[in-house]
Amino acid sequence: METEHQEETGFSIEARLRALEKAVAELTAALAPDLLVSRIALPVATSILKGAAQHKPAAQFFTMLDTGETLIKYSAALAFALVSQRGGDERQAVFDMFSVSPSLGTIASGLRKSISGPGSNEWPLSVMRDVFQRANGKPTATARYLLDEFIALRNSDRGHGVYLADGYYEDLFLRNSTQVQDCVGASAHILLTLVRVEDMKGAGAKYAYNATKLMGSTPTLFQQPLISSSTLTVGGTYLWHQPEHFLSVEPFVTYRYCTVCRQEHIFFAERITANTISYHSPVSNHRIDVARVPP
Repeated sequence: METEHQEETGFSIEARLRALEKAVAELTAALAPDLLVSRIALPVATSILKGAAQHKPAAQFFTMLDTGETLIKYSAALAFALVSQRGGDERQAVFDMFSVSPSLGTIASGLRKSISGPGSNEWPLSVMRDVFQRANGKPTATARYLLDEFIALRNSDRGHGVYLADGYYEDLFLRNSTQVQDCVGASAHILLTLVRVEDMKGAGAKYAYNATKLMGSTPTLFQQPLISSSTLTVGGTYLWHQPEHFLSVEPFVTYRYCTVCRQEHIFFAERITANTISYHSPVSNHRIDVARVPP
């Protein structure tokens, strides 16, 4: 039956399905991408928008890899932020991981350990645990794909010595883009509000912080100050749990001035030593070193 249909139309069922998937992907990219990512944390939102602007198969594939990698690094940064805040051996293990630049697989392993370890009921790990771990302790479909299959794909197909044919990248993109999108959609923690504190004023027994909301495609200033009894660092990057709880996500992820291009970007920590933090921005691909302030 399929052979007869193929003879009549000139296309196999598989080819028609691939064409339909491509059309759906192009339609999704055209539907107000800025609006679609408006509730997503800036690091992941920026990567998604970068991918939506691509039209060539190779560019689509590699920006898809960027989105998956950014999602892993951002997820891990939130987990490591809470773990390091606790102190003790857990904190030391996280910083030991960054004494050399860790591979994506090492970061994913650290993320798994943080989610399954003690204190996983604490926010935001409680949100992330439901994304990556089932009630019986086994990994979710998101964890299996993103932390295993995706990393294997990324390690095998990023950085070929030669440029391969567009058809090769188109096939990889069509076979994986929906799964990466599903992982983004399942990641409830990327909807948690990321902010940078701009300045601080007294507000009676509490503090009033003017802050920038790091959500969606463009950072925006909150119209009203954020009120909290917590003492926050001006210029610091925080995850905000309304109404008053803030978790510093530095030094693992930060929004700061780039000395290379003189603009502000999201940066992820690549290496942390006693005196220096080496950062990399997935937005600009720039690297900077920043003096580490003792805790």
